[in-house]
Amino acid sequence: MTYFINYYCSMIIKSINNVLKNFKKELTKKLIKKALDRHDIILSKRQNKALKKLLEKDKNFLTIDEYKKKFKIAYETARTDLNQLVDIRLLQKVKIGKKFIYKLNKVENIISNTKSEKMD
Repeated sequence: MTYFINYYCSMIIKSINNVLKNFKKELTKKLIKKALDRHDIILSKRQNKALKKLLEKDKNFLTIDEYKKKFKIAYETARTDLNQLVDIRLLQKVKIGKKFIYKLNKVENIISNTKSEKMD
């Protein structure tokens, strides 16, 4: 009987964690969309796809090379697209070694940045 109770409790905890994780992802998507709409910012198809990929996966960062390979574009185009997402504060640019990674900004930071100043 104890094994059943332990197993059942662990399954409930895992389910609750999965629901919370999915809820946070969906809420993040809606808040980002609302912030972009509020400031009339239109992202390119590539930027939308990259942002969607970052929000759906557990990996919360992207490199220029990954972006370049995924969309089959030049290095400068990839860098420009990602830097535009940094400019509107959806991503953070972090230097690791000689390379930069583009990390998804925390939802709290995105919301506070869009409330405090207009995104250009």
